[in-house]
Amino acid sequence: MAENNTPLRLLHFRSGNKDYAMDLGCVKEIIRMAALDQVAELPEFVKGIINLRGETLPVVDFLSRSGAGTTAIQLKTRVIIMKINSVTLGLMVDEVKETLEVQEKDISRNIQPDVVIDPKYIFGTFLFNEHMTILVDVHKLFTANEFKRLEQDVINA
Repeated sequence: MAENNTPLRLLHFRSGNKDYAMDLGCVKEIIRMAALDQVAELPEFVKGIINLRGETLPVVDFLSRSGAGTTAIQLKTRVIIMKINSVTLGLMVDEVKETLEVQEKDISRNIQPDVVIDPKYIFGTFLFNEHMTILVDVHKLFTANEFKRLEQDVINA
């Protein structure tokens, strides 16, 4: 993320009673939770696959992937369809809130002690409506090998 006066456009979501945000540029769309088809060969954090308008996509549980638990599927559960590098996937979260703009100068690189996700996935934190919000670096959620495996295993499913 380049440092300039242009605000960062982010998608604000909640998972595990915490506020998170991610770069809106990766987001293609947001859908309601759909029935997942199970695929045994996929990593544990992949909860299944969905068919979205003819495209087969893995659905990753954000909390499971980030080391903070498991998402309980509820009425507000959403799947953020996103493209990271060359992989299109769904990211399951408790609730999508809104889009927001934040100046990069307002993002702190100091990780708060009550952050429950693995710090390697965090770009920084900022205050939004008096709540600490964790800015997730979606490009670090998966290793190159994991991206490759997601692509191959889903195509072969």
